[in-house]
Amino acid sequence: MNTETEKKPLTTEQKRLVRRWVRALRSGKYKQTASYLRRRDNGKVGHCCLGVLCDLVDPNGWKEKDGIFRHSKQGPNKLAGLGPGLGPEYPNRAVLRAVGLGPDEAETLATMNDDGDSFKKIARKIEQLTGVEVKA
Repeated sequence: MNTETEKKPLTTEQKRLVRRWVRALRSGKYKQTASYLRRRDNGKVGHCCLGVLCDLVDPNGWKEKDGIFRHSKQGPNKLAGLGPGLGPEYPNRAVLRAVGLGPDEAETLATMNDDGDSFKKIARKIEQLTGVEVKA
């Protein structure tokens, strides 16, 4: 048994947040954007799939500068250190752990988002990665 690659079962709290995240992605409430957790484009605010997660964790954690938003739960910061290639356009480790994901899964989701996959398709991938099925 390789404990380094095996994932622990999600806690009730983690499953609850995964469900909120998946529902938010499917809700149509969030406009999708790429390359940033959240940004303003032509006066409209958009989020990437990971930005939606940050918004759920702390909706008041955003600060805007020149149309780009930084979040209090964004790496690198006091809890940062996601790993090679992952930087400020990703949530920090604590946010990822809150839904049972690691840097590799975050990168997969960010790539799907930036490649133009819909939030609905990304929501299905989150269900697959976490093992949490969310009923409509």
